[in-house]
Amino acid sequence: RPVALVTSGGTAADLENQSVRCIDNFSTGLRGAIAVEQLLQRGYAVVHLSRKGSAEPFARALSQYLGLQQANHGLDVQ
Repeated sequence: RPVALVTSGGTAADLENQSVRCIDNFSTGLRGAIAVEQLLQRGYAVVHLSRKGSAEPFARALSQYLGLQQANHGLDVQ
């Protein structure tokens, strides 16, 4: 079974030894999360390293599902 390592989300690099200033990018991690989804569907074992708060694999589908569940709450819809 092939293995893939996917990194996603923003990164920060210190400009000084004392970490007073840094350069930061604010990537959402969406492209990496989608890559993980696609690799898993193709049979890969995937290690996903992401920044806290970045997009997570399958989160888009799950949030849509949960939104539907909340919309159907109390309407006796299964």
